[in-house]
Amino acid sequence: GMSAAYTVDEALRLNAAGDQLRDRINALAAKGGHNLQACGIGGVMTLHFQTGPIRSVNEIKTRAPALKELLQLFMMERGIFADRRCMLSLSLPMTEADLERLTDVLGEFLETHGGLLPGD
Repeated sequence: GMSAAYTVDEALRLNAAGDQLRDRINALAAKGGHNLQACGIGGVMTLHFQTGPIRSVNEIKTRAPALKELLQLFMMERGIFADRRCMLSLSLPMTEADLERLTDVLGEFLETHGGLLPGD
């Protein structure tokens, strides 16, 4: 059953991969001076068009829904699924190569459309 596939070791691996992916995304955005950050826990995260700490839902700036849709479609066009809010969920079969691909696609988005991101 599920306990044979989703072991404690796999849960720890997936959560660590998600933590590392968020760090990579946030470093990529900061390096380019883009108002984008990934927030979440473990293998689940959402992309937000803002910088600065988000400690609660009340600190999320809801804006640029068309830009989130653009990001969603940009990623889907390149084989990466995100929901309309740009939420990403890692899954057990994902490899380091998959996570590098996701980071590369976000870098391509920022390079192509970063000028459209709202300022803080």
